[in-house]
Order: sequence, then structure tokens, then C-alpha cells
Amino acid sequence: MAPLYITGRMPDNIDMKPKIFAYSLLFVFAFSVFSVCQAQVIEKVVLCETVKNLEPINPKTSFKKNQKAYCWIRVSEAEVGGQILVEWYYKDALQHTARLDLKYSRMRTYAYKTLHAEGEWRVDIKKQDSTLLQSIKFGVGEVSSDIYEVDTETSTTTTTLTTPLDSSLRSSLGASNNRRRRS
Repeated sequence: MAPLYITGRMPDNIDMKPKIFAYSLLFVFAFSVFSVCQAQVIEKVVLCETVKNLEPINPKTSFKKNQKAYCWIRVSEAEVGGQILVEWYYKDALQHTARLDLKYSRMRTYAYKTLHAEGEWRVDIKKQDSTLLQSIKFGVGEVSSDIYEVDTETSTTTTTLTTPLDSSLRSSLGASNNRRRRS
């Protein structure tokens, strides 16, 4: 029996169209799955008094009652056209959600919240599907400052709080705003 490819051509009795179509579908499916699974990376999160020129000003983890707290975020590998959620919690009760549009794959953005209640607060940064990316705890009013620390060189907020928060709800709705720009 002679080899199939003596002349360098495919034998006439083998139809390659179904195989090419199947491989094309497999490639398109694999590429689609990779695109959907693209991870959003939070490079840096800073709680601060304000934001100027898309940079955090005066990083801190303790705020006064009725003061605005800004949550500044640098994100990379973002799904352009998607969103990240910034959720503000007071004693484990959701107070406000800011939806920040992702216009670039690498960008800086922020949200802020007026803090109307004293006690322990938390801000969660989540993907659009509610997957938690990062969480930061902070205090308002007379909260022990030894459970929080700010690295002034990097402006990174670190918490060492290990006790669970009380789940009682207190009224503390406030204005929230968001700004974004490419970094």
C-alpha cells in the first residue's frame, strides 16, 4: 500500500472542511473564554481626605463624623466597558454602592462617601459579578486608631482588625460621586 501523501496533496477522498470548521470553532470558543475570564487587578487602594489630579491627598484610616472619605483605586488588566463596584458598609450593613465604569484597561478612579455615623466602617471593591477584589476597614469618630495604620511612603492602608463587626443597622446615607481617568 502506497503512502497517502506521495504527491504532496491530500487524497481526494478526505474532506477537510468539517475539520477546519471544528478547529475554528474551538479557537473562537477558547478565545471567548479567555476574554471573559480576564482578571481585574487592584494595584493600589488608598483611603484619603480628598483627590486632586487623580492622586490621593492625605491618606488616613480615621475620619470625623460627617466628613467625606475618598476611596482612590488604581486598576489594571480591567475589562474595558465593564465596571467595578465600591461598596460602603457601616457595621456590616451596606450603606451605598458606587459603580465605576472601566474605560481603559489600566486606570485610576475613585468614589467618595459622606460618613454620617461614628464607628467601624468598611469599603469593599468588587468585580461586576460581586467577586471581592479588596476590602479595607476604617474608623469614624472615636474609634481606636491602633487597629489601623497607614504606610505614608506608599499611602497604602493596612488594617489589623480581627473581630467581626456588629450587624446592627444605623441610618447613614450620604452622597457618593465617582470620577475616572486613564493613568
